[in-house]
Amino acid sequence: GPALPVRGLWQASNSNGYTVIGSKFYQIRPDLTLLELGNLTAGRTNPCSFTDNGTTGLLVDGSNVGFQVVLATGAFSIVADPTGIFTVADRVDTVDTFIVCNMPGTKRFGTTLSNVTLEFDATQFAAKTNYPDLLQTLIVNRRELLLCGAVKSEIWYNAGNPTFPFAELPGAYIEHGIVAKYSLASSDISVFWLGQD
Repeated sequence: GPALPVRGLWQASNSNGYTVIGSKFYQIRPDLTLLELGNLTAGRTNPCSFTDNGTTGLLVDGSNVGFQVVLATGAFSIVADPTGIFTVADRVDTVDTFIVCNMPGTKRFGTTLSNVTLEFDATQFAAKTNYPDLLQTLIVNRRELLLCGAVKSEIWYNAGNPTFPFAELPGAYIEHGIVAKYSLASSDISVFWLGQD
């Protein structure tokens, strides 16, 4: 048959390896064989995003559902969010016990509660505020949350606020956005992307 796209490779915090090939999610065993854990949304070919909090991983593919995997057992399932708050994401990351996710087609991003992998709350959302372009993607580097818009970007950090933990980093503003949202990557203490302004 035709070759299926590899849509992502990740190493979890417990050193487990994972990959998405086509619409299937696999654990990469130490001998490099694949153990199929479950199926994602059929028909999608875009890159996926994965992060974990040490016990549970969150995988998103840009569809209207997210997927979770228990790292110790490999148990894989669709995220059950009875609040209906988690609607769509194509980028997730972890910072200071929180999992953050973008909300494509909006200026908004959200976060789970601290130390709770997949519990969402209506108060745990904020929006990119300095320029009226949409939020394209996000990434965590040096415990800072970089929010990349189409034209301009901004940096947030964990301010420890009791109602919503994150705040914009004072005086930090990036005069460039991102033209290809899947180009965002970090290496050591630097972040790279294909920019536009």
